[in-house]
Amino acid sequence: MSRISKEKLKYEEELTDLQRSLEEKKASGVDEYTIKKVMVVSDCSRRLTEALSDLEGTLASCEDLSEHENYQAAKSVALEQGSGDA
Repeated sequence: MSRISKEKLKYEEELTDLQRSLEEKKASGVDEYTIKKVMVVSDCSRRLTEALSDLEGTLASCEDLSEHENYQAAKSVALEQGSGDA
């Protein structure tokens, strides 16, 4: 979950740069690489949303483990992503 979140942020930063250069490339035609990069951000966002949903479901069904370190770490990630998700 944390890896996907970091990956998403990195791709969003790249997307900003690519969108800037995309405007310049529109005059000469859009290359396939740029289109694929834009699609990667969408896919990463979708995977993050699905992973967050799965994590929240798992946390809800395992509340008896709420004192466990791994549960608390997962809960922290879920809260962070739930409030910071795009």
